[in-house]
Amino acid sequence: MNFMLRSAFRRLPVLVEYQCKKLLAPIPVRTITIKVISPHSSQCDAVPENHDDRNMRLGRPMSPHLSIYKTQLTSMLSLAHRTTGIWLMVYTWILAFGSHVIDLPQFIEFLHGVNFPAILIIVLKFILSFPLSYHLSNGLRHFFWDMGAMLDLKKVYSSGYAMLAASCAGSAFCATL
Repeated sequence: MNFMLRSAFRRLPVLVEYQCKKLLAPIPVRTITIKVISPHSSQCDAVPENHDDRNMRLGRPMSPHLSIYKTQLTSMLSLAHRTTGIWLMVYTWILAFGSHVIDLPQFIEFLHGVNFPAILIIVLKFILSFPLSYHLSNGLRHFFWDMGAMLDLKKVYSSGYAMLAASCAGSAFCATL
């Protein structure tokens, strides 16, 4: 133990000297060069080119946009799922705030008294019930995906068509009530 302490204290001055040299080392100085351009120079008169002009000049291709892709069932169903979710939120807000403004049972009695044609009522009920039916059907489809079922491409497309049929059937059922 005594030997280890003596050897450690012998190296201590060397370590302290090394650390002091590191701390006191000169810091490199950076230089900045400024180029002065006269007001009559051709560089001041030039209009800066935009991103697209620069890419055309350099011969770079334009980035692809959504218009070059073929429409796929899966992307359209995903977009429709988000849209129906938004519509359900709008329905909820209208119902919540509308119940504070008007008396809901009295409004329903008013609608019954207007005597709309039966076909118009069925079509309106279908339109109003479709977002709920679609969102519910597609939510069940996603639930099956989360369990690991129906994840190959053929089953994804077949479940998409089945979900569309189920949501239309559910909306038709709600419309006939």
